Amino acid sequence: MIYQNQSIGLLKSLVLILFCCSGLFVQAQNQSQWPREKQLWEVYNTASSDLERVSSLNELVVYYFDILGDLNAVDTLSAKSLQLARATDNESILINSLDHFFQYKIRGSTLDEANGLLDEVYALKNWEWHYRLFQAITYYKEHRFEAGAQAASFSLRLAKTADQQIRSLLWAGINSDKIGEKVKALNYFLDAQKLLETSSNQKLKIKVYSAIQLLYEFNGNHSRARFYCEKLMETVQESETIDTSALLQARYRYIMLFADSGFYQTELEEEVLNTLEYSKKNGYLQIYKDYWAFLRSHYISDLKIDRLYDLYVNIYPEQLERLRVNDLEKYYRMKAYLAEYKNNTDSAKYYWQLAYEYEKDTAEIYSKAHLTRRYAEFLFRVGDTEQAQEIALNALELSRASKFNPFIIDALELLIKIEEQQENYKQANTLLKQQDSLKIFMLEKSKASNLAVMSIKNEFKQLEQDRKNKEEKEQFRNRVYYVALITSLIVFIVVTYIVFRQYRQTRLEKDKSDKLLLNILPRQTAEELKSKGITTARRFNNVTVLFCDIVDFTKVAERLSPEDLVKEIDTYFRAFDDIIQAYGLEKIKTVGDAYVAVGGMPQHNHASARDVTVAALKIMEFIERKKREREAEGMPSFNLRIGINTGGVVAGVVGSIKFQYDIWGDAVNIAARMEQNSEPGRINISRNTYLEIRESFECTFRGKILAKNKGAIEMYFVDAH
Repeated sequence: MIYQNQSIGLLKSLVLILFCCSGLFVQAQNQSQWPREKQLWEVYNTASSDLERVSSLNELVVYYFDILGDLNAVDTLSAKSLQLARATDNESILINSLDHFFQYKIRGSTLDEANGLLDEVYALKNWEWHYRLFQAITYYKEHRFEAGAQAASFSLRLAKTADQQIRSLLWAGINSDKIGEKVKALNYFLDAQKLLETSSNQKLKIKVYSAIQLLYEFNGNHSRARFYCEKLMETVQESETIDTSALLQARYRYIMLFADSGFYQTELEEEVLNTLEYSKKNGYLQIYKDYWAFLRSHYISDLKIDRLYDLYVNIYPEQLERLRVNDLEKYYRMKAYLAEYKNNTDSAKYYWQLAYEYEKDTAEIYSKAHLTRRYAEFLFRVGDTEQAQEIALNALELSRASKFNPFIIDALELLIKIEEQQENYKQANTLLKQQDSLKIFMLEKSKASNLAVMSIKNEFKQLEQDRKNKEEKEQFRNRVYYVALITSLIVFIVVTYIVFRQYRQTRLEKDKSDKLLLNILPRQTAEELKSKGITTARRFNNVTVLFCDIVDFTKVAERLSPEDLVKEIDTYFRAFDDIIQAYGLEKIKTVGDAYVAVGGMPQHNHASARDVTVAALKIMEFIERKKREREAEGMPSFNLRIGINTGGVVAGVVGSIKFQYDIWGDAVNIAARMEQNSEPGRINISRNTYLEIRESFECTFRGKILAKNKGAIEMYFVDAH
């Protein structure tokens, strides 16, 4: 009865989508966007000011991204827009162009450019919200999802308008979803939905409903996913001028949901083919690509390679050539499937290898995980089990890195089949447990019924019993080999012991040298130096530099013997080392009586400006305590100035002997000026650092103070807490 009701509900929904879109073809014929490209270029060519030209270029960026899917054109137009925006010397126009870059152009291949533009935004005044939002998008593209969620959350506190709040909530949710915080992500999206009533931005409404729909879909709750897909279509149709591209995209998502549910495949295929023709005819080339991707995915998943062959060879032969020109990786895959269909295994292997090598260079982990699993499935089908296992293990690793559970389940399913074919039932059983645990986790997360969960559990128990029976048979067979193995093992142990003694001695010497190197250089730099013989300088965009300097060091030094002076400085600097290690900072160097450390680099160091400030306060507490002890003994004591600044630096190793890891850049120079303009016993910080820590510490504004070679700089004292 439950499944009958579900089928009726799906049928009603399918009727709804067909009804909603039935007038689309007639309406869109009258409002065809095909001439839109020419119209936008005419606006650009007739523009009378840089402002109008920048605005029209940004409109073209959106058009080429959403409608035509031409990323090369997006890159060119975005670069031109930024060039003109900078020439206007108007920060508002520049921010608008930067916004289009981070919305439409940023991807794996442009991350270096994105980080450079982040520095540019950081240098602007009164654009803190944009900086944090762009930072959240960049972290997402770098797969640093936790940092992306934090940056988006920070931008939310800086948001001044409803639209800014909605965008911050969207990116907070998108990044939270990727680190597995599904409920938190949904709450962010639902908060954004509440704010939609205060916004007139139609594109923003579409993005919010799309985000909620995808979250439900990827977590197996198809009923809620369909509900939000319907809201998405209603939102598009409520507009004064219907965005045909958005409606086609919503319809595409709806069809995907039905296909995933396994209903009405024939009817859906006919709808997809009709829309395919319509999109091509009217210039919606991005939608055209999406529908082709849908057909490929479902024909491949259902192993309907004959239908795929018919489409590419007999009905749309020009599409294969279009893939070769525009999407080489998919072209290789299609050639592989078509060759396999014609029983040309060698040719299929050749094209799969081309696709695999081509995709390894991409930064998009989802497509890498997907293609790698498909490649392994092919190898398994053609009987190359050993290589299939190697590639399948790689697919599992990539799938886990993507944190997309359906990919993980599919990769585990393939590995189970491979292990069973090799009669490795124990390993197959282990993989099956992982797969079933993940299925149960997904069902519980999507609040599936207890009956569904129990069904999976019961199925798991039965399969586990079968595995145990097979495992017992395997153990009996293995006993036959044990006697021979024991004799061989004794001989092996004797030989191994002799080799091990020699190896251990060599290893001890190597460990000593490695430990010494790690005491001089950060781990990542040390590893690079050991493996390559050289190191590469790296840029870090948001680190916090700490400078400490002893006040009147020369006067105190005159009252101490050289031995006592070195011993005293060592005592202080060892205490500093312990403090910065406790708060996750990286020591850079000591120069005489100066001590330099940094938070936020290298990669394994996640210390924030707040951590650096707390460490500075702890250092001051130590200095004060030591000062009281020394004065009580009638001994001279040290006083300290500290300066802190936040910004971008370049880090690396220079020279070929006596390696020194160091940092350079304006952020370092300003940190030094902060220390020079501090007072004994005080912590002086720049405005950049103040913006990072102002919610955690009380600070006293000192005004603008003249700094050597830097002019007047805003400075703040951190008040002890």
